Amino acid sequence: MYRFIRIFVLFQVIAIIFFAGCGKTTDAASMPKHWFTDFEKAKQTAGAEGKDILINFSGSDWCYWCKKLDKEVFSKQEFIRQAGKNFVFAVVDFPNDTSRQSAELQKQNQVLSEQFAVEGFPTVFLADANGRPYARTGYIEGGVQAYLEHLSDLRNQKILP
Repeated sequence: MYRFIRIFVLFQVIAIIFFAGCGKTTDAASMPKHWFTDFEKAKQTAGAEGKDILINFSGSDWCYWCKKLDKEVFSKQEFIRQAGKNFVFAVVDFPNDTSRQSAELQKQNQVLSEQFAVEGFPTVFLADANGRPYARTGYIEGGVQAYLEHLSDLRNQKILP
């Protein structure tokens, strides 16, 4: 009986360690470093690297489709690697829990939402390095490869004023 209890406890410890990382949050504060929250820095980086900007307007802690897009596409290393060749990534987040956002960031996000006329989430814009949008999209089915192809099509149709 004592041996059974030891094995049972060992399995519980292993399960706790294994599943501890499974509750990943998707709010902007927890997004990897390649997602800029400072839009001016994203524009500066895009200009310096000769890239466009992918701007993700999100409701990271409440929006079902935002979470789905992040889980299926934006959080995948293959997406970051491939799309990162042409884009700098910016997230403009509107979470219910704003405790991890400064007042300055919240103000920036509100201004950007009005500037880009965002009406729902997720809304994804492709913009040049100066922040001028040339395409608007959102969630699409199919995972990383389908999204990369979609972005490529949008980028190939780029027309700026």
